[in-house]
Amino acid sequence: MADASFDFRLTRFRSNRQGIEDVWKGAAMRDVLRGVAVPMGEEANAMAHLHGPTPDRLYEAGVDVLDHTAVGYVETTGWLGRVENNAHQTLDALNH
Repeated sequence: MADASFDFRLTRFRSNRQGIEDVWKGAAMRDVLRGVAVPMGEEANAMAHLHGPTPDRLYEAGVDVLDHTAVGYVETTGWLGRVENNAHQTLDALNH
C-alpha cells in the first residue's frame, strides 16, 4: 500500500466578528453564565451566614452584557457584604 499524504495549507482565514459576538452575547451564553453565577452567589450567602447572623443577602449574582461579550458575576451588595468578604475572603474561597 502506498502512503497517503495530504498537504493542508490554510491560505486564507476570515473570522465573522459579528457572528462571534452574537454567540458570546446570546441568550444561550447568558443562560450558561447565569447557571454558574447564581449557585455561586447562593453559596457565598450560605458561607456568610455561617460566619454569623446577617440581616439580608450579602452577595448577589447575575449576568452583564458588555460590548463584545457577556460576563457572569458574584458581588457584594453593600458595605456589610464588603466587610464580611474582607474578613473571611468569601469570594476568593468560592474560586478555589
